[in-house]
Amino acid sequence: MHVRSKDSLAGIFAAPALPNVQISREIDAASATFFTIWIGVVGVIAYMFLPLVVGGLADEYGYSSEQLGFIGAAEAGGMGLANALAIFWMRRANWRSIILLSAFGMILANLGSAYVTDFNFMFVLRLLDGLAGGTLIAISVACQSDNKNADKVFGYFIALEMLASAVGFLILPSVVAGYGIKAIFLALAMLSVTGLACAFVHPRRGLNRNDQMNVEKRVGASLLISIIALTGALLFFMSQGGLWTFIERIAAASQLDPQWVGVALSVSSLCGIAGALGAGKAVALLGRSKVFIFVLVGEMICIALLLGTVGPIQYFAAVSLFIFFWSMGLPLLLTQFNNIDGSGHLVVLLYAMGKLGYTLGPAVMGLLVVGADFTSVLMFGAAVCALGLAVSIGLELYAGRTPGDNAV
Repeated sequence: MHVRSKDSLAGIFAAPALPNVQISREIDAASATFFTIWIGVVGVIAYMFLPLVVGGLADEYGYSSEQLGFIGAAEAGGMGLANALAIFWMRRANWRSIILLSAFGMILANLGSAYVTDFNFMFVLRLLDGLAGGTLIAISVACQSDNKNADKVFGYFIALEMLASAVGFLILPSVVAGYGIKAIFLALAMLSVTGLACAFVHPRRGLNRNDQMNVEKRVGASLLISIIALTGALLFFMSQGGLWTFIERIAAASQLDPQWVGVALSVSSLCGIAGALGAGKAVALLGRSKVFIFVLVGEMICIALLLGTVGPIQYFAAVSLFIFFWSMGLPLLLTQFNNIDGSGHLVVLLYAMGKLGYTLGPAVMGLLVVGADFTSVLMFGAAVCALGLAVSIGLELYAGRTPGDNAV
């Protein structure tokens, strides 16, 4: 009886044995596409609203800057760790069981966070939320990568993230003002319930990438190519995370009206939706390498607009374009990584690299701030961004000149 019980437990979390044709049919269905995109949004939502969480913890509970840094690191670090660990179980686990467990973990973490004030307990709960959320993101990205229209689905995913961000930043500040930080955690718990519901209708597993019928022309990435690709992505994420961290401070240094800055940041999220949705169409028209070049040039223009004293219209344009090109670059990277590696592992590691870059970027660029002068921050951000995107462009050109390889 004991052995049978263990076998039953293992069966709950083991990926069901299904033919790739059936798996592909499940994953490509419109409903499955929506559900897998949504669990990714549920997984990342707490990180998106981290500035509101950090501000609330400082105002209500008096957390120090050092403690707030640890809270942010727990959330981001938990997500990144979960993304990295996912490569060991992603193709063997029952996705529905893992989603159920992870969503339940997020519910517990956010409900607990709403009713504790002690820093140590809060740290553990935010780490748990990060681990659970990162697991949902990993499943979402893996499932998206198995979709026959993966490039478009990646764009939809980023667009829905931007839409959720825009709505949240419009609504939550007034909610927090009226009900406190507890309201954010309860809202996050309610969103996690929707992830719980998705567990019952989400595809049960991903494609067997070892099946040559479905691998088609894909080739496994060499270790060197994988390292180069991940390094380029890390540099891109460092630049975006660092510049985004100081985007409001740059406005303050130019003495811009805070209300105008808020409007610019809200509108920028809508521009992000356009960038994410436009990425696939731009690739169809121009090819991925040219669109990467377009993103690179656009990023450099945005950063140039932020140099020196910035006027209100100039700032509005810079921030809107910055988010537009940032959001356009993300689905390009997701598709590129999905094409580089036929196993589907590299595209999951991309999100782990994102969290690392978003952590390192602000830390490094913070050392470059001189009083109210952000010139060094902007120049460093431009250089790192250019290097990162140059790697992506180089990989595209290399793949195009390599006979027999699948285009990156």
